[in-house]
Amino acid sequence: MWQQVALVIATALAVNSEIHHREGCRPSNAPGLWSAFDNALAEATYIDLTHTLTPKTPVSSGDVSPQSFLRATNVSAPGVPFTWEANGFAANAYELHTDQYGSQLDPPAHWNPIYPAIDELPPTFALRPLVVIDITDKVKKDFGYQLKVEDVLAWETKHKTNIPKGSVVFVRSDWSKQWDVLDPVELADQFPFPGQSLAAIQFLHLNRSILFHGHEPLDTDTTPTLESEAWLLQNGYTQAEGVNNLHKVAEIGCLVSSSVPKLRGGLGGFARYVAICPKQWRHGYRIDQTPDSPLPKQPSPLVYNPDEGYLRSEYKPIPESKPVQGEKSATDLKLWDIFSQKIRTAKHIDLTHTMTTKTPVWAGFTTPPAKIAFAVNSTSGKPYTWENDGFAGLSYRFETDQFGTQLDPPAHWNPDYPAIDELPPTFAVRPLVIIDITAKVKTDDGYQLAVDDILAWENKHQITIPKGAVVFVRSDWSKQWDVVDPVQLAASFPFPGQTLASVKFLHLNRSILFHGHEPLDTDTTPTLESEAWLLQSGYTQAEGVGNMDGVPEVGCLVQMGFPKLRGGLGGYARYIAICPEDAAIGVTINAAAESPLPKQKSPLQFVDGQGLLRT
Repeated sequence: MWQQVALVIATALAVNSEIHHREGCRPSNAPGLWSAFDNALAEATYIDLTHTLTPKTPVSSGDVSPQSFLRATNVSAPGVPFTWEANGFAANAYELHTDQYGSQLDPPAHWNPIYPAIDELPPTFALRPLVVIDITDKVKKDFGYQLKVEDVLAWETKHKTNIPKGSVVFVRSDWSKQWDVLDPVELADQFPFPGQSLAAIQFLHLNRSILFHGHEPLDTDTTPTLESEAWLLQNGYTQAEGVNNLHKVAEIGCLVSSSVPKLRGGLGGFARYVAICPKQWRHGYRIDQTPDSPLPKQPSPLVYNPDEGYLRSEYKPIPESKPVQGEKSATDLKLWDIFSQKIRTAKHIDLTHTMTTKTPVWAGFTTPPAKIAFAVNSTSGKPYTWENDGFAGLSYRFETDQFGTQLDPPAHWNPDYPAIDELPPTFAVRPLVIIDITAKVKTDDGYQLAVDDILAWENKHQITIPKGAVVFVRSDWSKQWDVVDPVQLAASFPFPGQTLASVKFLHLNRSILFHGHEPLDTDTTPTLESEAWLLQSGYTQAEGVGNMDGVPEVGCLVQMGFPKLRGGLGGYARYIAICPEDAAIGVTINAAAESPLPKQKSPLQFVDGQGLLRT
């Protein structure tokens, strides 16, 4: 028997050694879009352009504030929160009075219910060329300065190129430098503020065909009717608000990763924006210099404060990477070239479930997991509606942050490790590996991924799983998501999972960023041993991933993001697979109707208990 065991081990080691030998051929022979990652994205610098969301984050003066950061409670012990001490893990609940909150993305449905809501935006928004137009000199002389067409043309003259079609244009005013300095109410009431003239907005869309623009303040312009914002959103365009850190970004040559949770009928998106700049840029984080798997422990644990949510008494951010030595910060359009050559024609596939009031959640959490209402005017107490106000917004009560397609930070199980807002921006885009165990799940509902499955994948594709990759395990469990009653689905057992040996192998032997799976839990052991080891050791994981059938097993990228909720113990995530153009499914940027977005067949209507729906 021992001879047989030794033979199995020796065979696995031999296969592993052969694959590692082949690995030496990368990056030039990397399949699909992995070569684009190796040649540009892997060495780029990543800069977070997102404000951290807190209970006191400034909101427009008409919106209700502060927000409430609560603790998720145990359904079997009403009112008793989950805690690390009592349960081994903790989770948040939130009461958010507005979806116009923090760094965000406005869908056109915010002003016009016939146009798409946040969940109806195509996945092609994921990754775009980024243009930064700097108006800080003019704002210093006139704090209410509004971007003009001449500023756009001056940028093009300076950089000797037109703004690329389909790009994202962020307007730098440095208004955001007041964000954590001024009282949030004072900041929200500040007038005038830097904005964008209607002529400039129309020029960017009608003459340059951009995807969307973004600005630092909470509103688009200072006219009494918000004419720039009104024109944009009433005509099917989108916009970003509350953008941060533009002083750290190159004016030309960067990409931007944009992500919002897929909330059904959402009229504002709690966004995550990450700039991806050339390797010689002087700011940001490089993947090879950033400890992200495992993440480093913090100097103090998270502690709950009823007014503030989870906080640390001492926080030590991961330091930015050192600039590449011997290289100038000159204009470098390599990332734009990669976009034009590879990403523009790539297939984009959304791997995210739409979040609704009936989304299944783990059986220990309160259901329904979300309550949705119209946001109300803080002065009148009346809800904002399209009919009465020209726009509408939503408020949410989330019973848990373990909800829908998500990312678990290690703080979910260990308060000494980073929460969702403390993850570095290097999580924005990575090579994607799909390991398909559907054949085994068909004969065993509770099949758990084994090391043999990983080695079989590597042998099949003649390549080692790339260091820093994201590995999603396809089981097709998610095909039940909108079919089976959500309570029944959450309680279903057994379910496909991952053995402890397999998750250890992926991290300790392959150094992946994280793995993801379709069910609501990682494994079927009584102690959730795989999940416990991962999160108690500083690793992250994705749960509730969907739509993997048709995604190539090799050669795709995954773009991802999650709201930057301070002390977040679960991330309402968005995962977009970006695959070679010959992939069987997906939509390309050129084929997507996205700017303007098309009208829908019926307007959004509010349904009690469900939120905004279309007939």
